[in-house]
Amino acid sequence: MHSLSKFHYQHGRGWLRGPGNPSACADTVTLSGRKLPRYLWYMLSGAICDVAQFFIDRAVGHEYLDVMGAHASDQLRDTISWTIAYTCTIALRQETHRIFVFGSYEGSYWVNLGKM
Repeated sequence: MHSLSKFHYQHGRGWLRGPGNPSACADTVTLSGRKLPRYLWYMLSGAICDVAQFFIDRAVGHEYLDVMGAHASDQLRDTISWTIAYTCTIALRQETHRIFVFGSYEGSYWVNLGKM
């Protein structure tokens, strides 16, 4: 057993959730026998996506747009790169929220995305 032996995964499936285990980490993971607050899982999920969005934003705004010679103002360049980065992380946000916070979809991915 690893050093966090009090960190328990109900159902013994770890972080991965498949059709046989549709529960979110917020519903199944315990620390010293207690569930962690759902908001903590929501913050973790959001933080993962914020980091991904940051790197995409930097790559688009400060690499691609600069290299392509886009002659836009800094404010316009930053707005364009942020919008592209946010759009690229929508699916990632949906999936990490499913894994960590909410559990399985009710219906298809697209129906669930439309509910947000």
